[in-house]
Amino acid sequence: MSVCLQLLLRSVPGLLGPHYKRFFCGYAEPAYIKERKMQVLVELVNDENVAMILDELKGYCTDVNTDTAQAAISAIGRIGRSYSDRCLQILTGLLGLKQDHITSAVVQTMRDLVWVCPQCSDTVCLALDGCEETLQDIQGRQALLWLLGVYGERISTAPYTLEVFIDRVRSEASLGIKMELLTATMRLFLCRPAETQDMLGRLLHYCIEEETDMCVRDQALLYYRLLHCGIEKTREVLQGRRSDPSLGVLIGRPAKPVSQWARCFNTLEPLSQGAVEAESDSRGSPEHVTYNPKPNADLSDTLSCSHIEEVDSGSDSAMRCSDSSTNVLASSIAAPLSLSLSPAVSPEDFEHLWLQRQALHTERGAEKIEEVDCAWIEECVRCPAVLHCSPQSLQAAMQLVNIQTLAFTPQHMLPWRVYLYTHTQRSHSMDAPNTTLILGELLCTGEANQKSGVKKCTADSEAGAEGKEDQLVRKEMDATADRLRVSEDGQEEEEGIKVILNQQPKDDDALRQFLTILITVLNTLSSEKD
Repeated sequence: MSVCLQLLLRSVPGLLGPHYKRFFCGYAEPAYIKERKMQVLVELVNDENVAMILDELKGYCTDVNTDTAQAAISAIGRIGRSYSDRCLQILTGLLGLKQDHITSAVVQTMRDLVWVCPQCSDTVCLALDGCEETLQDIQGRQALLWLLGVYGERISTAPYTLEVFIDRVRSEASLGIKMELLTATMRLFLCRPAETQDMLGRLLHYCIEEETDMCVRDQALLYYRLLHCGIEKTREVLQGRRSDPSLGVLIGRPAKPVSQWARCFNTLEPLSQGAVEAESDSRGSPEHVTYNPKPNADLSDTLSCSHIEEVDSGSDSAMRCSDSSTNVLASSIAAPLSLSLSPAVSPEDFEHLWLQRQALHTERGAEKIEEVDCAWIEECVRCPAVLHCSPQSLQAAMQLVNIQTLAFTPQHMLPWRVYLYTHTQRSHSMDAPNTTLILGELLCTGEANQKSGVKKCTADSEAGAEGKEDQLVRKEMDATADRLRVSEDGQEEEEGIKVILNQQPKDDDALRQFLTILITVLNTLSSEKD
């Protein structure tokens, strides 16, 4: 029954919010019932009940059943992606209990939390001191090693903790620990070479000369040869570009329409299909939101994939897209296009693919990128009001047409970015691939506003000698300047949002249809905001 509840909550978030206390666990309930209830509680968290739910989950963390305790800690970590300060305070307090299974679960939860919320790293680094003495299981020690490698520069005892692991490497039975230890020591060497050089040499010597497992030996040889290429090359490989710290992962899974799961409601089918698997413990996995979008029939009709209308965006590039909408509709009749969120793309996979293809586009140019069966397109859409929409509203609108929003820049922050993806599916298409993956970025740098702001300051300084009538006229001109920017050729244009799309394999018709749908979403949101 809890599986069906999760299906219901993912279609109508916040439906059972006022009744969250009914999902508190009873003392005599089986462990699997408690775990299911905690999964539902995570989905019901909001600003009003977060304190009560966290207090209840904190009590489960010391349950005599270790599985229940670890599930409660994991649930607190998932809530921490929205309420990090409160949850980190609870997790840090649990480390003081010095119990193996609790410490292991807390360290793993902290690792997953800082992966999604890098702003929590300072608190996590302070809390890790001394916890290696309690850790015994493999998963907990691997999580600790990962944290020491990534944030070792800010953890004063990181080299000495790693040295304890290195001294015991001969008696270490876990291959995962050895491989994580190699990577952590290499990363720490790059930021603290004086303290790590000797122990790194001993570790590489053992793994290359004495280790019998070929995976560990090959990884050690890779690092050894990489060091021969130079420190800068090693740093480039091991400490490549990370996610933009100003970006946050959207905490919400795609909301499924009731029609997609109504037939299997109150049955065991979701269990066999794994459609509503328990919250994943993998890094960066999104969490559910309790945002309850207001029903809007007009928005749903406007954003329907099967009824694409021309978009009057005003800019030249957007007008080109509008002019081509007739061709898009004609091609969609021959080969209907539908958007899908399956298979899902994780934030780390998206980042890897995006940076890889962006580098390819930069090196080869827009003309030569087509040689690798990959399309890259950039358009400008005039809808500045979208910048003031909340991330939840933007996500809800995108999900109406099966576009998943992965990451966003906080409201009113410039440059403003949103990353999204979808899969296009076309039937009855003879000369084009049936499915493609589209990655997208919405970008607004705010340069026009900055320029108009400079002009306004200059105008204010000159307005002192003017009369009241002249000042009123100048204020009207300043208001117009806020909305317009002057291009090099003298034409006036309103600042727009740059849409960057990457598609693989290449399908021009599908890409154009998707761009039309996306522009329709943005203009609909912009008109509603106005």
